[in-house]
Amino acid sequence: MADIINDGMTKVAYVPTIASTAGPTVAELNAGVALESYITELEDDSSNESVDTTALSSTYETSLPGRRTLATSLTMKFQGAASAPYSTLAGTPDGYLVIRRFVASDTAWTAGQSVDVFTVQYGQRNELAVAANEVLKFKVDIAHTATPVYEST
Repeated sequence: MADIINDGMTKVAYVPTIASTAGPTVAELNAGVALESYITELEDDSSNESVDTTALSSTYETSLPGRRTLATSLTMKFQGAASAPYSTLAGTPDGYLVIRRFVASDTAWTAGQSVDVFTVQYGQRNELAVAANEVLKFKVDIAHTATPVYEST
């Protein structure tokens, strides 16, 4: 099995409006703000809580998977207060985070492509500490306000 290199193979956008998260249109995605050229780190961690099912008679603790938890944040290059995405993400906007994986990031959105659609509210922009040999960066934590749709087309 061949290794898959991720570099240059992820497209990410802030999209203000999507009528159906199960099938966003190319026009809706094109109306979004491309973020992949600014993002230096995309943290998109998910985990399951566990539900204890251990009985008094048990000699082992048992559990079942419970609710899923998402923790998402974007670390991005700061290129001035008036530039996207810094200006776009001012004021904790509601909207959608759309991620397309395994297709070259410079490939235009195309009908039938698989995307993950997250209904979100972006948090406050947080400027990160200045460091030698690095560009200025800021981070935005993202709150998920609805169940995501994975592999939407």
